[in-house]
Amino acid sequence: MSSNVDPVAELRGAAGELAGRMTWLAKRIETEGAETQAAKKLRLFETLVESLGTTSARWETLVDSSQAEFEANQQQLRAGVEAQRVELEASRRELAQAQAKHDADVKELRSERQKLDAERQKSHRARETWEHVRLATDKVLESLNDLSLSGGRILNELANQNQNQSDADRVRRAYEEAREKLEQQRTELETKDIELEERETELEAKETEVSDLQEEWRGARTSLEHTQVELQDARSLLTNRGREVSRLSETMRIASSAVKSLTTERDSLKSRLGNREELVETVKCSATELRDDLSLTLTHLGAARTERDQLQKDLGTVTAERDELEKSLAQAREDQERVQIQKDELDKSLAQAREDQGKARAQMDELDKSLTEAQKDQERAQTERDQLKDALVRTREDLKKLQTERDQQDGSLTKTREDLKGAQTERDRLSNTLAEKESTLKASEEKVRELEASAGSKRRRDTVGSTSGDEKRIRVDLDTPESRWYKRVEDHGRLFYMIRLICLEDANMSLGDAHAEFVRVFDDEFADTLTDFAAHAPEGTWHCFEQIVDHLLGSRDACIEDDGCIVHEDGCFQICTAYKAEGFGSIYCRSRRKST
Repeated sequence: MSSNVDPVAELRGAAGELAGRMTWLAKRIETEGAETQAAKKLRLFETLVESLGTTSARWETLVDSSQAEFEANQQQLRAGVEAQRVELEASRRELAQAQAKHDADVKELRSERQKLDAERQKSHRARETWEHVRLATDKVLESLNDLSLSGGRILNELANQNQNQSDADRVRRAYEEAREKLEQQRTELETKDIELEERETELEAKETEVSDLQEEWRGARTSLEHTQVELQDARSLLTNRGREVSRLSETMRIASSAVKSLTTERDSLKSRLGNREELVETVKCSATELRDDLSLTLTHLGAARTERDQLQKDLGTVTAERDELEKSLAQAREDQERVQIQKDELDKSLAQAREDQGKARAQMDELDKSLTEAQKDQERAQTERDQLKDALVRTREDLKKLQTERDQQDGSLTKTREDLKGAQTERDRLSNTLAEKESTLKASEEKVRELEASAGSKRRRDTVGSTSGDEKRIRVDLDTPESRWYKRVEDHGRLFYMIRLICLEDANMSLGDAHAEFVRVFDDEFADTLTDFAAHAPEGTWHCFEQIVDHLLGSRDACIEDDGCIVHEDGCFQICTAYKAEGFGSIYCRSRRKST
């Protein structure tokens, strides 16, 4: 701005200097003679003309530079406004795309919420079903407890009536094991119930998270609406700035017209200067006419003074207009800076909107993961519920089997009581030959000990030793059918007390069929063989039952590969130890027969 003021100051200084010289010239003309001052006046006039030419050239340069600077600023302002308009249009398109994508995400979120509500209703129905199942299970367990109490009373009555205390103890232990098994199943059912409640708690937590995500989505949507309002305000501001730019353009047009008028005046001054040059030539050519023209020159000097004053006034007007233009340019620059600041704020708002959109997408991804986990939990709960139903069905079947076994044991006990009565009668009849039978029994026991020693079963020796040392057992004649039957029943009971047969779901046979297979091949050596198998056979490996019975555990053909037996192509009865999974003495049983 200082570079524009300096030429004006120079012009003012030149005009002041010219006025001083003209005043000095007038004084000299009055004091000195006209003839001696003619040449000086001509030189002074030439100097005046040269000063006016220099002043006119400087003024022209100043006006041209001001006009060029104004046009450059106007073009730069228009380019900046157009660039801001393009950026605002691009931002508006991006905001519209973000709004459309956000609406799609909201629609998908609502769909997922509806699915989650449906899954929650299914979970409530499953919980109600589980409550009914649990109530039914509690009733069954109460019935089992009542049955156990009645069984205990029956056992007490049998213990009072039956002299064979060992059979009653075995039956009581069987009932105790059944009751413990039922208690264990009841504990498992309660554990499953607790797990189901935990699943429901987790599902409620997932629903709370979904609600929080919806609240955050509403906040993001409100922020987006505020951003749209700010964008609308920015558009209005841009429209107002466009109007101001139009007003500035009109002002520039008026200034251009003023510059053109000044240019016209400059041309007029040049023409006048030309006339003055012609006048100088005339003065040079005719010195005699100088005296007559001196008054005219003084008149022209007065006119020049008047024109100088007018030029000074015009210069002040142009300077004021230039200052106004500079103020307008400064205002336009300030407006441009404000528009740039608003544009930066809009960019920040758009960046914040994009960041909120990214957060919304991340929250949508987390919600999808949560929904997937909830669905998996629902599937696991459904699977566990089905397993519980199957366990309940198996429990009912086991109850029926226990009821059947209890009925069978009741029949066996009844028959045993009758046999005991017959044995007592037989004991009275055989009291005379008791000594001979005892000696025979001792010989048989010695033979049994030798067989046990050859088989190498420590458990058999301990069991036989403990049972053979019972002096309170009723000793009868071993050669009678009743005695042999009694001994066989006692051996069977002792065997099934040491081992426990288990049939899995894919066994293709019942527990009664498995017991029948063991009873079918039972003999004196079978207990030792089975005891060795239960103690030493590798767990998880299936063996052919007949090969174990015929050739003991060392037979290579006894091992089963791919459910197929090497000896029996059509299939066979197979057994496997389970002392780690089910406890010591546990044996899995199954039947593998090829369909014809």
